[in-house]
Amino acid sequence: YEYQDEEGEVKCKKCSPYCKTGCNKENGHCYDCIAGYELNTKTGECKECQKGFYSDFTTNNTCMKCPKGYYSSNTKSIRCEKCYGNTYSSNEGSTHCKSCDSTCKTCDHTNGKCLSCHNGYGISSDGMKCEKCLNNQYYKNNKCVDGDYQIDKCYEAISYCSECDINVEQKTTKCTKCYSPYELNEETNECDLCKSNYHYS
Repeated sequence: YEYQDEEGEVKCKKCSPYCKTGCNKENGHCYDCIAGYELNTKTGECKECQKGFYSDFTTNNTCMKCPKGYYSSNTKSIRCEKCYGNTYSSNEGSTHCKSCDSTCKTCDHTNGKCLSCHNGYGISSDGMKCEKCLNNQYYKNNKCVDGDYQIDKCYEAISYCSECDINVEQKTTKCTKCYSPYELNEETNECDLCKSNYHYS
């Protein structure tokens, strides 16, 4: 692509190599730009995207900020890289990813908050780290909750169980009471609806 902005010249000048589909034949202004650049509509120049920005065929000749969870560490970027592993970027236009707290097993790539913890740890109140559960607590759904793990496990294992008994020495649990109208089946240690005056069909 060529242009000429001076009278009397016998040779044309070449358009900027950053013009995508050529330039104005009289002033050399680019019509549009290649990926990684944005168009200055006043000067017709294609300027490179700065770090933390990118441009491609979808951005309409404009450098856009990398979204949260992504970054661009180079100029003239045509795409933003995703924060992988336990890293994140909480601001748009990031040039690098930050490391999540080392106690997090996994974390959110857009804000650094812990999504999960290792066993024995629970997510802190601000969500930014995992804290070790106390002696009277245990790990459940990424949180430290009060109570005994074995008893809670009994509740989860036996549907409709309202009270559980635990034998610490033998490490066994047994349901002792069920939610109404269920009644305890002593043989199966389960809460059964088909007992007493109830008939299930």
